[in-house]
Amino acid sequence: MILYTEYKDELCLILVDENRVEHTVFGSHFTLYRKENSVVIQVLEDGVSYLLNREQSCMIQEIRFTAIPLLQGWNQFKPYHYQDTIVIGTVMNDITVSTELLNRNAITIHFDTKQIEVNSSIHAYMNHKRIYNTIYKTGDLLETYYLRILFEEDFIIVNHPSNMSCHLSKFTPKTTALSPIQYADRTTIYQPEIINEYTLTVDEPEHISHYEKRSVIFSVGPAITMSLASMSGASISMYRGYMNGRDILDMLPMILLPSMMLLSTILWNPLQQLHEKKEYQKKIYTRKTEYEAYLEQLKSNIDSIHQSYINSVKKVCVNDEQLPQQLYPKCIYLPIGQAKGVIKYVFEKSFQFYKDDSLFQQQFNEIVKYASLLDAPYLLKLQCGNHVVLNQSDELVIDILRYISMCYRPQDVVICCLVDVKDFIHFSWLKKIPH
Repeated sequence: MILYTEYKDELCLILVDENRVEHTVFGSHFTLYRKENSVVIQVLEDGVSYLLNREQSCMIQEIRFTAIPLLQGWNQFKPYHYQDTIVIGTVMNDITVSTELLNRNAITIHFDTKQIEVNSSIHAYMNHKRIYNTIYKTGDLLETYYLRILFEEDFIIVNHPSNMSCHLSKFTPKTTALSPIQYADRTTIYQPEIINEYTLTVDEPEHISHYEKRSVIFSVGPAITMSLASMSGASISMYRGYMNGRDILDMLPMILLPSMMLLSTILWNPLQQLHEKKEYQKKIYTRKTEYEAYLEQLKSNIDSIHQSYINSVKKVCVNDEQLPQQLYPKCIYLPIGQAKGVIKYVFEKSFQFYKDDSLFQQQFNEIVKYASLLDAPYLLKLQCGNHVVLNQSDELVIDILRYISMCYRPQDVVICCLVDVKDFIHFSWLKKIPH
């Protein structure tokens, strides 16, 4: 905060922060510090404290204290530039100080006579003493609300709260609020980079080993032979035991084990091959489903690129209302029309499809064909030094000339038309184009 202190016709400005600091103001002793948006003034003699809110005033020991907010740049002197705060007079030999804060022609500074005229409605101080009409010399400091002017031999230095124009209400000490600063919102458009060539990497399908069907007879043949040999030996042993009077039930395990071995050999090996075949078919189906989904995603990426290109073209080819909003245009783009193959898709594929993947090959070829047949806006790009020749028979000539004359200034584009003398009356409308 800045404590604006006035005593009779003298002025003293004090910068107040959170730290407690003792000051001697016009012979009186005070302790000053800032508390949030207020200033605390404590008289050292009796210890009485006063709380002064922003833009409020009070009288303490015949001294008027006013708390005003500290604006950025108060302690910095900046070179003088043309802005709302300082207005150069029409005769170029005086300066008029006039803002919403100060009435029109509140302070007039004459360079030729070095005379300063101050309107009686404001308080202005020269070297901390109030002035009305006076003569300035080199090194004098003129101060008023939110403004300091330092006079030098051949120039002046102006202290201003910020580099931008300062819009404030007229300063009245008893006012408790300032009018808000109004900023005008402005939408800006940056010219995007037009990219018409994209590289898409194609992934290879998952590799699966080829399924080899094995012959059942060769798989179970040795086991059947051994089982039959065991059964033959068991049959001979049972026969001998039966002829010697042994019970058949006692000899049944001799033939039962080879029989079970034979049954297992004939049954389990085909079942194993059937299971392996089903597992292989399941892997083939999963691989097919996943890669078809991948190809669909590849197609979706192409559609996204196509839509992104169209959106970029809309921003590049602005209309007459959007043209003032465009910042730093690099080139001039003329929309010619719609065409196929405007966007170039480069598919990087470092593999070859197998013979069994003919369906994948067909789907991929359809995606490549789909990408090449997409319609997209065709743009004519004009850069510095480029020359484009359009034939009279081209149906787009009139549209292009209308677009140029509507969207670009004459200093940006120059149009040269060669017209036959006999057709001059027919093309007299060309003279209406200011380019």
